[in-house]
Formats: sequence, C-alpha cells, structure tokens
Amino acid sequence: LQRGYTSQYDIGNIGQLGVNALIWLRQSAVFHLPWLAVAGYAVVRRSFQREPLFFSAQVRFGIVTGSVLYVLFLLLVLPWQTVNFYVSPMGVFFAFTAAIVCVDFLETCRPWVSRGVVLVALMLNVFVCAHSFGAMAGYRNDTASLIDWIQNNQQFLNDVRSGAEVGTNSQEAGDTIPMLLERETGVTVPHFSHKYMVKEIIMAPKLIYYLYNPAMGDQDLRRINKMWSVVFSSRHWTLFRREAWVRM
Repeated sequence: LQRGYTSQYDIGNIGQLGVNALIWLRQSAVFHLPWLAVAGYAVVRRSFQREPLFFSAQVRFGIVTGSVLYVLFLLLVLPWQTVNFYVSPMGVFFAFTAAIVCVDFLETCRPWVSRGVVLVALMLNVFVCAHSFGAMAGYRNDTASLIDWIQNNQQFLNDVRSGAEVGTNSQEAGDTIPMLLERETGVTVPHFSHKYMVKEIIMAPKLIYYLYNPAMGDQDLRRINKMWSVVFSSRHWTLFRREAWVRM
C-alpha cells in the first residue's frame, strides 16, 4: 500500500490518524446526523409502540453487515486520506444501513411525515452539492491562475529548461497541470514528480520547485520554509522555490 500515490499511508502515524479522524468527523460524519436522527426516532417510535427493538434476523443481518463494511473501510482509509471521493463507498454503506433501519418507519408513518423527510433530504443534498461544486470551482480557478502564472513567469520557465525539477504532493495534478499548460498555452514543461516526504523533497538536488496542496496531506513544512521561498500562493496551491540553486 505504501508506494507512489499512497506513499504517505502510515498505520503507525498516530498524529496523522487523529487528523484524518477529525477530517472524517467534519467532512463526512456530520452529513450522517440528519439520517441518524431519523433512525433514532424510528427506534424510539418502535419502543413506544411496543414493537421488538431488535428487528427480525434478516434486518439485524443487514444492519450488522452495513455497519461492519462502513467501519472496515474507515479503518482502511484512516491512515491515508478521509476526504473527497476517497470515502464515497462509506456513503453507500451508511445509506444501506440507514435505509434498513428507517424503511419500516417511513412506510408506516403518516404521508406528510414521509414526504417531509424526503423534502428535507432533498434540500440537504442540494446544499451539500452546492457546497461541493463551489469548492471545485475554487479549485479550478486557483489551478487556472497557477497555469497562467507558469505561462508568464520567465524565471520558472528558464529554470525548468535549465534542468530544474518540479515536485508536488498531488500526483494527479503533477501529471495534469503540465498537460493543460501545453494544451491551452503551447508551453511545454516536464511532468511534476510526486514527492510527499519532506526529507525526500529536501534531499533531491535538482528539485527546485515544490507545488503543495494542503488537501493532499498536512505536511510539516517548517524545514522547507527555511530553505525555500513562496513564489505563488492561493487557497489550493502554494509553489515554493529553493533559494540557492545554480543552473547547470
């Protein structure tokens, strides 16, 4: 698992596990709360109606299966990343489990209640999608600004043409940004190498530029800040340049 794109996967990094757990709580688990409230109300309603709380054997099997799949997948990605599409299977596992718990309640409650739940769920989904699209639009605009900066920064182009390498902690962007640059502007630069570990970044003698995306991992950049200067900065991208470098 700990190779290339997943080089930062580290089961023993307790600090990173804690950070990823907090990210999961803020960016994933929080969206479960409305459905957890519905499921909790459904369980309470069963108790007041003196119905069995533990459901049938088939329903219990479904609940346990969905919960186990959710927890196992969370444990799998917790040492790596718990953001964006990486955790999308957990949404399926949660929806599967919540549907099994809530289906009896939604089928037997008054029509205005079930319709209200559907309407609120639709409004919540619209809000979440609007927020996500807004974040993606910001990412796109920041990337477009970075491409424009690269195109018009003669020092960067001269350095790269003289043998300077560009590294990044975002592997997909390291391949995509040079491709977009060439397609949209005609300027050709080598693909950015994927480097995540700070020691690996510092020890690479030809690595003069480092493109950092905070969403791809919370690296300790204090050592880089002492040796490198920021030449481009936006919400999603920070481009560092090594201070002392003699062109070959």
